[in-house]
This record gives sequence, structure tokens and C-alpha cells, in this order.
Amino acid sequence: MYLTPEAAASFLEVHPEIKRVDVYIIDLNGFFRGKRISARQLISAASSGVRLPLSIFASDITGNTVEETGLGLDTGDMDYACRPLADSLAISPWDPTLALAQLDMLNPQGESAFADPMTQLEIMLERFQKKGLQVDAGIELEFYLLDQDRSFPRGAISGRQQLTSQVYGLKELDDSAPFFDAAEVALQSLGIEAEAVSSEAAPGQYEITLHHHRDISRLCRDVSLVKRTLRNLAPAHGLLTTFMAKPFADLSGNGLHLHVSLVDEKGAGIFKDDDGPNPLLANAIGGVLDTLAEAMLANAPHGNSYRRFLPNAYAPVTASWGRDNRSVAIRIPNDGDARFEHRVASTDTNPYMVAAAVLAGALHGLDTKAELPPAATGNTYRQQQHDYLPAGWDTAIDVWSAAEILPKYFDPQFMHLYSVLKRAEYNTYLAQIPPVDFDWYFEA
Repeated sequence: MYLTPEAAASFLEVHPEIKRVDVYIIDLNGFFRGKRISARQLISAASSGVRLPLSIFASDITGNTVEETGLGLDTGDMDYACRPLADSLAISPWDPTLALAQLDMLNPQGESAFADPMTQLEIMLERFQKKGLQVDAGIELEFYLLDQDRSFPRGAISGRQQLTSQVYGLKELDDSAPFFDAAEVALQSLGIEAEAVSSEAAPGQYEITLHHHRDISRLCRDVSLVKRTLRNLAPAHGLLTTFMAKPFADLSGNGLHLHVSLVDEKGAGIFKDDDGPNPLLANAIGGVLDTLAEAMLANAPHGNSYRRFLPNAYAPVTASWGRDNRSVAIRIPNDGDARFEHRVASTDTNPYMVAAAVLAGALHGLDTKAELPPAATGNTYRQQQHDYLPAGWDTAIDVWSAAEILPKYFDPQFMHLYSVLKRAEYNTYLAQIPPVDFDWYFEA
């Protein structure tokens, strides 16, 4: 539902402190792009929209337009109308004079632009609705909290620097309490409920668990807002955050874990899991496994993303599933909930991309009654019976480009756009000369 001029005027009347509004789109890389307008322009934005070019979705990680996508100068770099989403209007928790509103870009026919990952997710949700099903999902995201010089943080309470990996350590949470207290208040002001925070497998690494949501598109927005909020709050505490997949070569990477269940029209879960898993859960997981390789580029979109996939690093390297096993790609938790956990994605990705790809796999599984291979047990890093996922960025781009299943669910134009964008990023990345080249080869 779009924001109406009347609702915009009411919001500004209730919040006279608002001076500016960030109207934004989340691009293919998960970056916020848009305009900062004056508060009085919010009403006109709700009435007639905001004009932004489709080439926003051709922006690479550095912000340059990839002309090979055909969305830039080939179209004259034309503007599209963008309408603010009503439920996205909120006050920024890092600046009380700034409001935030997400935009839906519309093509000349008045339809949501194909290039927006949010549109692709909505395509998946519509297909579930036609089956009389609704998605219920939750997300866990990992990140590093560091000092401003990128070193491991010193505790706000003890003053001691974190130098060891204290998984589930409560002392680490005590030492970071001022930051997380501020983060909790900030996220609550945005309507985002964080169920838990925990210390993870490296110094300064944490995980935030977001509450399950039956509006997965809203959940994806929440993930994006969590990242932006934490980045903006950290400097006031002498800190910075990074959601980079692998910021330290010898330490744990940052993963994004998506938990998915399905409910019918009566609100009952269809994945009721006894000793099975039940046939529908088995079909859904089987379909996700069938598409894991094709979807690797959605789950690991950057060059650095692939540094996370190492043996015994809690990032899956095979298309495997199991019960309460954290070495697999798809895990069924043994906690009474009928759901599956997708563990492939890194936190540097666009959450809309991850959700759309996972749901496309689940749809494929339900449509074809995909078979579920035997469950993996023990350490899958030491086993050879599972198919390996693409281990490099270039391979993942090739597999996405040649996909046979995903184009049945994603818009084929979008599939092409994403592959062209990522191929251009890969070529630019490969053209850089890293310091190690000079260290190893300068005198060769």
C-alpha cells in the first residue's frame, strides 16, 4: 500500500521536528540509493511520486552504472515514477529530524519495476498465495563490532580488548552493553524486534536474531535497516560495524541465516515435522537443494563472499541437509518448530535476493515434488557424497547465467540483468592488483 498525501500530511503534523526525508530504493547490492527531500516535499512525493532512473539497478558495488545492462544510456537514462510505501515511513533513530521511506519504482505501465529484487520476492509470494500458502520467516545476521581503526574492540565496561573467540560469551555482551542497549532502542523505534543477540566465534563478532515475520518483504527491509542503523550508531560509541563476509582471513565469516516455514489459509503450519520430515517439508528442502548451485550468486554476491566458504568454518560447502547439524546447507532445527534454516548466505548480500532465491527453490520443490536425499550426519566437510557448491565468484556467475530452474520463477530479464552486473563487477575486481602480488611476485 502506498503512502497517501493525507497520511503524509498527518505524519508531518504529528512530527513537526522532521526536516528532511530519505526516500530510498535498495539496489541489487543491498545499498540504499535515492534522494533526501525536504519534509514539505513528502506530501507531493505521496501524491505524484519521486522520479529516479531505472539505472539505479545497474549500479555496481562502487556506484558506477554498468552500461552493459542496457539500463543506462541505452534508454536515455530515463526516470521512472517511484511511490513511497506506507508502512515504511519512520523516523530515523540516528537523527530525530530525519524520516525514512522506501520507494517502489513503477514502469510506464504502472507495474513494479522488474529490476528491483523486492519485485522478484513479491513474484514468489504471489505464487505461494495461489497455492493458499503464506511464508513465515525469521533471519539471523552476523557482523563484527570493531574499534574505529578496525582493530578488535575494547570493552566499554572492562576497558580490555577482545582477543579471543568466546562463543556465546556473556562477558562480551556485558562489555558491549552500551552499544547494544542503544541499538535495541533504535530498532524498536523502527518497529523491528530483535529477539536475541549473542557473541559469536571471533573477537568482536556478534549475531542478531530478528523475530519471525509473516511479511517476509518487510523482514528483508528490516534486515537492511538493521545494517544501516548499526552503522550509524556505532561511531557515537567509538566503534564501527562491518557486515563484510570475511573481514579477517583466519577468523569466522559473517553469515545470514534464513528460517522458513509455511502456513495454510487457516494459519496452520504445513511443515509439521514428526519423524519424517513430512512430505511437504521434504519437497521444499529438496527443491532448495536442487537450486542451491544456481542461486549461489544471490547468496554470495561479491568476491570477498567466497573467502567465507572454508572447511570447518560453519559455512556450508556442499548441497546437503540434516537435523540440528551446523555443517550442512539446509538445517532442520530440533526445537519443535516445523521449519528449515538456510545457512548458505553471507551477511553482505541483499536480503531480498536471498529470500527470493530460497523461496524459488521451495516452490520448485513443491511444484515437482522434489525428492530429498538422505540426511547428512556428522561433519559434512569430511564427506564426499554431497555435491559441492560453486567455490568461486566467476563459477557462481557462470552457473547463475546458465540456470535452468530459477528462470521458471524469477523474471528472465532480471536473471540476465543480475548476471551482467556481477560479471562487470568481477572483471573490475580482477583488474585490481592486490598487495600480495607485489609481496610475492615483484622480484620474480
